[in-house]
Amino acid sequence: RDMAADARRAIDRIGAPVHLLGVSMGSAVAQYLAAEATVPIRALVLALAGPYGDPGTLRRIRGWIERARADDWIDLDHRIADVTFSGLRHALWRRLIPILVRHPDSPAAFIGSLEACMHHDARGCLGSVRAPTLVIGGTEDRLVPAAQFRELARLIPGARLALIEGGGHGIYAERRAAFQGTIIDFLLAHDAPSGSPASSRTLAERP
Repeated sequence: RDMAADARRAIDRIGAPVHLLGVSMGSAVAQYLAAEATVPIRALVLALAGPYGDPGTLRRIRGWIERARADDWIDLDHRIADVTFSGLRHALWRRLIPILVRHPDSPAAFIGSLEACMHHDARGCLGSVRAPTLVIGGTEDRLVPAAQFRELARLIPGARLALIEGGGHGIYAERRAAFQGTIIDFLLAHDAPSGSPASSRTLAERP
C-alpha cells in the first residue's frame, strides 16, 4: 500500500487520467491504487499477479527471502529464473547469472519488497475498482497459478480476462507479441459500445 501511495503521488503530478499497467508485483501495487475511487485511471491492465498470495507462490517467495538474507544472490536469481523462463531463454539465463548478478545497492529494500508480496491481499477492496480492467496471464505460469488470474478478474466488476495458452511468468519476454498485442487491443477497444465484440468479458486467447 505504501508503494501504491508513491504511485498515486506520481499520477497526481501528471494531472490527467492515465493508462495504468502493473506486471507481477507491480500488478499487486496497481490493485490497491485502482481501488481508490479518486485516482484518474482511463484503463487498467493487471498482469501476472493474483488478488492474494497463493500458498505455492508464498512458499517460493519465502525461499527467496531466505536466500537474500543469506546473501546468496546467485542462488536467488537461479530460483527466480527457474519459475520465470523456459526453454532456451531459461538455459541462457542460468549461464549468465553467475556473470551478471551483483550485490544489490539496498538488500533491505529488496527484502522489504518481497515481504510486502507475502502480505498482499486485495480481496477486500477490488470491488471498488471502476476503471475498465484487463487481467492477463499465462496458462502455464509456475509462480502464479492461472486460477489466481481468474479469481482476480472475478473480483473486479466488469473485468476482462485474457489467458495466453502455454504462457509462463516470463510471458512479457517469451510470448511478447501475444502479450503486447492483447494489451494494445484492450487499450484501443476498452470503451467500445456495449455488445460489440470488444466488450465481451473474456478476450480471445492468442496462440
